[in-house]
Amino acid sequence: FFKPHNTDKSVLFFQTILEITVSVSFKHFYLNENHTDPAYSTFKIHKVIAPSDWEYDLNENLNFPEILKDLSCFNVSFNYWDYCQAWYNSFLIQSPKRKHTWLIFFYTTFYLSKSPYWFIPWWNYFGYVTEIFKLNIQKSFQIFKTNFIPSF
Repeated sequence: FFKPHNTDKSVLFFQTILEITVSVSFKHFYLNENHTDPAYSTFKIHKVIAPSDWEYDLNENLNFPEILKDLSCFNVSFNYWDYCQAWYNSFLIQSPKRKHTWLIFFYTTFYLSKSPYWFIPWWNYFGYVTEIFKLNIQKSFQIFKTNFIPSF
């Protein structure tokens, strides 16, 4: 579960930072339309912005687009350090039965070599661990990785 250091900065706040910077596309799937907690989610990584590629001073407070201002969590500004924290806090959602899972995709033009150094520890923390899969699942996963290209 997500425990915010600042209650004005929710999971939605952090997910939106990643979306408006065109870093990640999120998609949440629900068991049915009455559920408020997603059963599972996907995210496609488009890019990870390094400090040298951030278009503003790293400490400059930026505002969310006006279209989002009606929601209270978007009345708080953000900066590059919130962007970095968003990579950790955006994925800390959980269903009541603790069954929520994430499926990670990389956009076809994503280049790890252009990512900042802090992304490697992030990937090591959140990335997949195939060793926990049964052998037949590991083989299927290899086929999936080779053949599947997400279309969202």
